[in-house]
Amino acid sequence: MTIRPAGIVDIPALSLIHARSWKEAYRGMVPQEYLDSLSDDRWEPMLRAWLAAGNHALMLLEDGLPVGCCTYGAAREERFAGWGEIVSLYLLPGYIGCGYGLALLQAVLQDMEKNGYQKITLWVLRENRRARRFYRKNGFVQNGERCHSEAGGKQLTELRYVRG
Repeated sequence: MTIRPAGIVDIPALSLIHARSWKEAYRGMVPQEYLDSLSDDRWEPMLRAWLAAGNHALMLLEDGLPVGCCTYGAAREERFAGWGEIVSLYLLPGYIGCGYGLALLQAVLQDMEKNGYQKITLWVLRENRRARRFYRKNGFVQNGERCHSEAGGKQLTELRYVRG
C-alpha cells in the first residue's frame, strides 16, 4: 500500500473511485436510479476545480492501482476559518474493511496538522452508519448541525462531525 499526493493527472482515477464508492456505499440510502446514472467521470470538473484552488487530495494505491482517495483542505465555511475540512474519503468497494480507510485518514490528519489545522470538520450522510461509526472511532463527534441536499428526488440529511 502506498499513499501519495494526487495531482491533475490523477483526476480520472479519483473520479472513478468516487463514482464506484457512491454506487456501493450509498445503496439503499440514495435512489438506485440515481446511483446507476453516475458516470466514472462525474466528479472530474469538481476535482479539477478543487485542486486548482490549492486544496489537497491523497490517493491510496495497492500494487500501483488507485483504490482510495481523500480530498481535504481549509474549511469551506467562513465561520470555520482556521479549521480544516475533509470533503471526501472513498475506497473502491473491494477494499473497504481492510484498514485502508484508517491508513488514509491517518495520513490526511497528519498532513492537516502539518499545515496548521488543529480542528477538523466533515459531513456524513445520516443514513451512513458505517461511516459514522468510523469517524466516531477516530475521534470525531457529531456537533448537532445538519444540512440538507437532494439526490435523485430524495431529500438527504448530512450530519456535521468535528475533531479537535
